[in-house]
Parts: sequence; C-alpha cells; structure tokens
Amino acid sequence: MTKFFYCLVGVPASGKSTFIKRGGIPNSHECVYVSSDKFIDDEATRTGKTYNDVFDDYIKTAIGLMLEEAECAKKEYKNVIWDQTSLTPKNRKTKIDMFKDYYKIAVVFPVPEKEEHDRRLNFREGKIIPHGILKSMIETFTPPTIAEGFNEIWTVGVDGSILVNAVD
Repeated sequence: MTKFFYCLVGVPASGKSTFIKRGGIPNSHECVYVSSDKFIDDEATRTGKTYNDVFDDYIKTAIGLMLEEAECAKKEYKNVIWDQTSLTPKNRKTKIDMFKDYYKIAVVFPVPEKEEHDRRLNFREGKIIPHGILKSMIETFTPPTIAEGFNEIWTVGVDGSILVNAVD
C-alpha cells in the first residue's frame, strides 16, 4: 500500500497549519502530523508563557522531538504531514531523502497579499516574527519542483482550494 508524505511549503502565516486544522489534506486523520511549532506551543502552554518567550531556549528540543516523531512514523510506515516553512530546495531535500519510499506531495502556500499577510501575522498572539527575518524568508522562498523529488505539487488558494499543478 502506498504511503504519502505531504511537505507543507510556505512562509509563516501563509495558511499551512490552518489548512491542516480544517482538514485540507484528504484523510489527514490517518497521518502523523510533524511540526516543531506543535512542541513549542505545548511548551509555552506548559510553562504559562508565549511562543516567543520559549522559542530561543526550546527550538533545538522541539526540532529533536519533531525528528523523533518523524522517524517513528517512518518506521511504522504511516502517512506523514510535515508542517514547517521548507522554503528552499536544500531544506526540502533532507525531508525528501528521509521519506524515499513514500509518494511525496509538496503542498505550496503562496505568500498572501501584504494586507492579508499582515492581518494573519497580527492574529498570532505571542508569536511575532521580526520584520527583517520575515522579509528574508519571503525573499528566499523558492517554489518546489518535481525535479527535487516530489511526485506531485499542489498549490493552495487563499480560499483553501487545491490546484494540482505538477504531477510526476
């Protein structure tokens, strides 16, 4: 039976996590959801702090826990949704290589229009990304290609609709 690896690709506040929460991936309830943010949010809640308060001290731990979760999912041959920015081919290669035997789908979230993006960023209480870092992320965003190792590339519209725009 074919197993699926969904690699979410997009800058912060482009809609990745919201899309998953709304069931944007078919049968997402059958997938292991891998995200460093999930662990950071849990730590912030546990300690009564904000995401930003714990980020610097906890990011390495969160990434370790996320990788451990991904390895377990792979060993158990479960479908995986990887929710990180994954903005460059180099960053995505590590993930693609990790899930060689999977059917790999890049789920791309274009950068929203400035007004909408600002609204989304402001809605994220306690999760503030400095303007310079966000600007750099937007500038380095490189859309994924089939040549990177994906079997399909989906683009998610502002309304949550999916456009399959490349198939291997």
